[in-house]
Amino acid sequence: MNLKEFRRETDQASYRLVDGILLIELKSELILDERIVRRIEEKRIEFIEGDQFPTLLIIPNNYLLLDKVAFKLFGGEKGVEGCTAKAIVIQSSIRRLMLNFRMSFFSKKRPIRVFTNKNEARLWLFSFIKDQVNDL
Repeated sequence: MNLKEFRRETDQASYRLVDGILLIELKSELILDERIVRRIEEKRIEFIEGDQFPTLLIIPNNYLLLDKVAFKLFGGEKGVEGCTAKAIVIQSSIRRLMLNFRMSFFSKKRPIRVFTNKNEARLWLFSFIKDQVNDL
């Protein structure tokens, strides 16, 4: 994969590699149900072609619905496949607290956290880029 030119677009999201982090920005006014989330994650796995990256998923503030089951898929087995770590950015502080608390009870293969600030999420993910470099 040519990392400098990595950029893909689907009906649901745009995917690009920025500073070693796979950035996934969901389109506005999506109904994030199980079917759509499966598509988003399947495309991500297809695009990275077996590589692993820290992943930043940005959910816009004007999404129409974020189903509980769908959110679990973002952090489930398929949702973390190919991720060294995953950060999810949402706009609601209360929802972020509830989701981080709920996720602390699930066993996870990879670190995953929910943020309300894109820059904080990127800073958290940068430590996983450093870990990748140290492992080489």
